[in-house]
Amino acid sequence: MAVSRDTEDDLIEDYLRVGDQICLFCEESSGYVFSERTTSDTNILYTFHKQDQEKPKGINNPQVVTFRIHVQNRYKLHKRYEELKEQAARIPTDTDLQEQLKQAKVPSIYNNTHLKSHKKRF
Repeated sequence: MAVSRDTEDDLIEDYLRVGDQICLFCEESSGYVFSERTTSDTNILYTFHKQDQEKPKGINNPQVVTFRIHVQNRYKLHKRYEELKEQAARIPTDTDLQEQLKQAKVPSIYNNTHLKSHKKRF
């Protein structure tokens, strides 16, 4: 999904990335998708109805219609990173393993940062 950016440098990479925030507008019901809870096993999405897309009314808290892009299966990715880290420590000369470790590191760091910020909120 392409998004618009403000500067020419940002036009090079005009796709959503981890950490980006988005709002979802449903054209069928003319309303923004929202959720009142941030994390819950029973989290339900709702849709506002009959709103103007540019100037919506009745949204007291903009955070309920704002969603952040997260890494899919982040816990599994962190576990995989830890496994690769152990293997790379045992076999430091394996360049393929080192490359896999490097690629697995970014989602793992993002997951740790997200968990720390989540704990601060509660």
